[in-house]
Amino acid sequence: MSYFYAFKRPRMLQRVQTIYLIAGILWTISVGFIGAFFEVDGEPVKLAQNPIITILLAAVVVLYMVGIAMYQNRKAQVNINRINTLYNLLLFGGAVYFAYFHIPQMRDGDAHMYWGATIPILNVVLLFLANRGIVADEELVRSLDRLR
Repeated sequence: MSYFYAFKRPRMLQRVQTIYLIAGILWTISVGFIGAFFEVDGEPVKLAQNPIITILLAAVVVLYMVGIAMYQNRKAQVNINRINTLYNLLLFGGAVYFAYFHIPQMRDGDAHMYWGATIPILNVVLLFLANRGIVADEELVRSLDRLR
């Protein structure tokens, strides 16, 4: 085994879908754990203050990492990204429910979605683009197998 073997093997970062998945991780961590998701009576509420939403955010990040690690098994990677899309939709639905139905009943205040609400929406777009790239790779591999 040569010294340069380590530089030849990892091809997962050369794929466009891996860049989309890494962008999703960075976006979720930066906005999700630092920024605010909604505001109540004029003061922003961070996602880390709600343990259920925090667990969903952590699950989304873990599924992104698992999706990147499964780069050799493209069918499993597509399925993991679909599960991650479902978690993102649950995250968005839970946040909307919490902001518009739960908080006004607890307080007499008013709650509005904040700029952090774009986390699941952008994640779904990034996952869609990643899945499109994975399917394109799978079709390319199948067409090359037919040529042999």
